Amino acid sequence: MPDKLFADIGIHRLSGEVDDYFDLQLFYGKMKVVLKAGAIIREIGPRFILHGRNGSFVKYGLDPQEVNLRSGMTPDNELLGVDDESNYGIIHFEKNENVIRENLQTVDGAYYRYFENISSAIKEKKN
Repeated sequence: MPDKLFADIGIHRLSGEVDDYFDLQLFYGKMKVVLKAGAIIREIGPRFILHGRNGSFVKYGLDPQEVNLRSGMTPDNELLGVDDESNYGIIHFEKNENVIRENLQTVDGAYYRYFENISSAIKEKKN
């Protein structure tokens, strides 16, 4: 559980009747986590931004599995969840006084593993 929480939740659409955006800030000691989403955002920003003492990681793009499945790809296809190189994250840090900035390949997605784990938990009566 966070030590502190700040939340800004509301309606941006002029005719909106339900909340359509949020900005949450969760505080864990000296660490802060920011979560944001909105229904009318025109320009897509990074999906993930992580900043630490030793560097940063920035990742654009959505997990490709949903698009893969909608296009008819089946879960046994080895290309399911393989991210396009243009969506790889960027890791930027300093090591031995050298600045390193490079693409970091996305770990392939695998929704089906989630369902395999649920099935296994039910069959084996695990929590």
